[in-house]
Amino acid sequence: MDRDGLPEEKLLKIIREKGKSVSSKKPETKNDLGKVASSGFDRVFRALNQLMILVILALAGYLLYIFISFQNRVDDIIVDDKAAEVSEVVDLKEENSKPYEYYAQEIEGRDVFSRPQPEQETEPVKVEDIDLSESLRLVGIVLGDIPEVIIEDVKSRKIFFLHQGDEILEGRVQSIEEGKVILNYNGSETELFQ
Repeated sequence: MDRDGLPEEKLLKIIREKGKSVSSKKPETKNDLGKVASSGFDRVFRALNQLMILVILALAGYLLYIFISFQNRVDDIIVDDKAAEVSEVVDLKEENSKPYEYYAQEIEGRDVFSRPQPEQETEPVKVEDIDLSESLRLVGIVLGDIPEVIIEDVKSRKIFFLHQGDEILEGRVQSIEEGKVILNYNGSETELFQ
């Protein structure tokens, strides 16, 4: 039999021809695939870079426009070139001004980091006799290790939390008992009840 006529030989010949045609082409490797893929990414990044450059140029142009228009607005403001008219000349020496040394001594004598102290009256204020039972109202009593009394000043609408010995309106808490408190005012005892 003819060797070229055998089906196996024909098949082998076809495979060899295809192998030659395939081998004539450049084989695709992983590096070749990476280059193809990276060229796609390069195109995308180039496009993004160009877009970013356009955006930056647009912003720079906008800022330049704002700067120029602001300069024009400043130039549009009309400034009166006339000298200000002085209606009256005031001589500061004629007024009751004091020399610099006076003010320097005042400043040196003060502590600038503390509050100014209000001037106190020279004579003490005399307190009239107050009826504590009318001025104060017993709000509550807290009994415990250290008893506490809650008293409201009716006139000022303030609430005080007091212990035995504390003062309120010139009076002193003498004792705290269940249901009442005894205050000492000018030697007389006043009882407040709940």
